[in-house]
Amino acid sequence: MDKLATQLLNVFGYVNAKEEDVIVLNSSFNYLQVEFFKQIYYFTRENNTWVMELE
Repeated sequence: MDKLATQLLNVFGYVNAKEEDVIVLNSSFNYLQVEFFKQIYYFTRENNTWVMELE
């Protein structure tokens, strides 16, 4: 999941994300909650497409 979370952060504009900087806090088949440099990011999968959720 760390690799997927890193890829998602890079796709959504965090091009310097490295796997060692990403911490997966919670995950399931359709949901990822990750920490990246002390900020929390949420991703959900809708119709086989990952979406970054805004708070």
